[in-house]
Amino acid sequence: LNPSFGTKLAAFTLCTAIYALFTVAVFGSLLLPIYALMTPNAGLPVYVLTAMIVSYVGTVATLRTELKMHGKWQWFAKHAPNITFMRRYFEFEVAKVPLKLREAEKKEGAQFIIPIGPHGVDSMFRLLIEGVLDEAFPTMHQRIYTLAASVLFYLPLVRELTLWTGCVDARRSVAENVLRKGNSVLVIPGGEAEQIRTVY
Repeated sequence: LNPSFGTKLAAFTLCTAIYALFTVAVFGSLLLPIYALMTPNAGLPVYVLTAMIVSYVGTVATLRTELKMHGKWQWFAKHAPNITFMRRYFEFEVAKVPLKLREAEKKEGAQFIIPIGPHGVDSMFRLLIEGVLDEAFPTMHQRIYTLAASVLFYLPLVRELTLWTGCVDARRSVAENVLRKGNSVLVIPGGEAEQIRTVY
């Protein structure tokens, strides 16, 4: 099965729309605690959901995992069914790495700042690349962290996907800390400026 570009684009657009709607729904659920406070007889389910949301927000605000390097989940990035399906569907693969770069990454203490692109509308390819970094950088793939926009870490589920696939907050202090500790960073230049210029 080798779908045409039009079929792939339609499937990708549908997935992005569902993803966006789900994000809005989840983010909107954060208003539930306000509803619970303003409604005396809201009911047990509302109070339980409110407690869960408050606990989640409290944990996120306290741990601030995106400022550290504790969020990677290698199994998820490499083997999660949704990620592997997307890799197969989009025929995603890593380009052959030049010999010089392959030799350099084997050296002790090797560090890189790796730019990839284009950024595009939502950079969903970044979710797919974490699990195959070991093909390009077999020695140091576990020490590569991707810089991601701060806003992603404030959206439930999006936050988890971003952390599990090796991202940290893109602020300068975090990037410097990643490098200071002997790791490498993967950067997707362009950001919002490039997002609004994307043309299909």
